[in-house]
Amino acid sequence: MVGRIGGDEFCVIAENAKESKIKEAYQEMNTLIEQYNKEYPQMNMSVAYGYATYDPSKDEDIKDTRGRADKNMYRNKMEMKQEIQ
Repeated sequence: MVGRIGGDEFCVIAENAKESKIKEAYQEMNTLIEQYNKEYPQMNMSVAYGYATYDPSKDEDIKDTRGRADKNMYRNKMEMKQEIQ
């Protein structure tokens, strides 16, 4: 399930997704973004992302999992900003 959660932020909920598949999807997305940026350098695109998998020792419900994913996305966004400087 994919949903817009505000502004330019989206959330994907993938039941029974393996972490290795999530990382693989991010790598593929990054490859496509790099290709796009080479083809259209005047319209540079970037995507900050974060993910979390449900962990019953940390999460009471999906809101907790999404909150951890959101924190990871903001961490990634800050790393991207530091790379630019």
